This record gives sequence, structure tokens and C-alpha cells, in this order.
Amino acid sequence: MRFRFGAELIGVTGLFLAALPALAHHSFAAEYDANKPVIVKGVIAKVDL
Repeated sequence: MRFRFGAELIGVTGLFLAALPALAHHSFAAEYDANKPVIVKGVIAKVDL
């Protein structure tokens, strides 16, 4: 049982470490200027829930 827990821990840790580059890939500051507001005007044609 002890080996199984260790293997699961290693697997979960590996998946977490593999996902880290994806988190750092999309930077809000690189795409948008937080000091410049964006105003979108238009008519809402459909709302689908």
C-alpha cells in the first residue's frame, strides 16, 4: 500500500509540474492595458443559458 501512495503522489506531482508552463504562458499584462478601459457597444441579439 505504501508503494501505491508514493506512485500516486509522483504522478500527481508530475501532472502539476507539466501544467505550470501553461499557466505562465498567458499573461494578462502582455495582452491588455489595465489602465485603458474597453467599452463595447451593441445590441444583445440572443442570450442562451
